Amino acid sequence: MSNIVREQFKVQMASFNVRDAFEEIISMYKMSAELKGINLECHISDDVPQELIQDKLRIQQVVSNLINNSLKYSDNDTEVNVRCRFYPRSSKLHIQVLDNGIGIAEKDSELIFKPYTTLPEAQKFTYVGAGLGLYTCKTLCKQLNSSIRLMKASEIDPLIGKTGFYVKIRATFDSVEEMKYQFK
Repeated sequence: MSNIVREQFKVQMASFNVRDAFEEIISMYKMSAELKGINLECHISDDVPQELIQDKLRIQQVVSNLINNSLKYSDNDTEVNVRCRFYPRSSKLHIQVLDNGIGIAEKDSELIFKPYTTLPEAQKFTYVGAGLGLYTCKTLCKQLNSSIRLMKASEIDPLIGKTGFYVKIRATFDSVEEMKYQFK
């Protein structure tokens, strides 16, 4: 069992380039998406600062897990969209990962974040994970003083996707010392 699942890891606060961090993730999955005929897109809003202070690796792990699930549970010729905005008043980076995969019923919105949970709808796919991906995301978000949730169908433009996850990561572009204070 990983240190993340056991919640035994340290948050490493540092300044990082947001666009570069997301580009690294997208480039990791671009080829596997293309092999499945899935269009993987990432849009970072102009309101996102070039540099933010937070744990880059943990943010990348969360987004990576969400993209991996989207690709795993989506059929060929669909789309996976990653969107990112920054809200300076709340000092939060808002990330959405949307797909046209098998979907998740709202009644399962809390269940999917429990360890070793795999929904019956996922059984039709060749590769089904251990059920730790979303639990890991939830654990990482908790450690980052942040949140993750399944989006309601009414929040998602049906032309873009039918399943979506909304992540709010506390981040700043001021100083590392200020962020350390927020995590005490």
